Amino acid sequence: MIKLTAFDLDGTLGNTLPMCLKAFRASITPYLARELSYEEIASTFGLNEAGMMKKIVGDKWEPALQDFHKLYKKIHHTCPAPYDGIPALIQYLKANGVTVSLITGKGSGSCSITLNQWGLDNVFSDILTGGETRNTKAESMLFMLRKYCLSPSDLVYIGDTASDIKECHKAGVTCLSALWGDSAEKEIISQENPDHVFYSIADLKEYITSHISL
Repeated sequence: MIKLTAFDLDGTLGNTLPMCLKAFRASITPYLARELSYEEIASTFGLNEAGMMKKIVGDKWEPALQDFHKLYKKIHHTCPAPYDGIPALIQYLKANGVTVSLITGKGSGSCSITLNQWGLDNVFSDILTGGETRNTKAESMLFMLRKYCLSPSDLVYIGDTASDIKECHKAGVTCLSALWGDSAEKEIISQENPDHVFYSIADLKEYITSHISL
């Protein structure tokens, strides 16, 4: 039975990726004197923003990160709310005794900005953000299992990338692939996780309902 759900943020709770890319590219370009390609930015995915900055601009990462946070907050009005159905789903899970946490690759600064913007800053039992040198989601899942004395079958992770599936495998946790957004990896995710792909929040709710104790 599912006792704990851990959500990803970007692309899962809301359509934040376009805003993230715009802010990242604009804030880092002055330190490179050229515009980054999407491929260059994508090569840093899995790290938090500090790690991404360090990988691209080295010792100039601190002012670049400050610029990023300022711009990210300034343009967040372009993504003013999470996906329809997300707040209600979180409320439903908590009302039925499921612990709801957040495990994201984002840094704590941008994560806080987004949760405050969306009014979700006080709804998660735990908020675990990303690492500078590697993808730490599997480590975060294992931490949650230890903290709540759960077995891997008690926890599900809800994310929208192929790397989320890999991190779940490392932790022995089921990944519920969220494809209701604009994921560029829909085909590969459907191939790698065919039994746990969800194209709507309603379908995800139905699945979780069938695996919790009501």
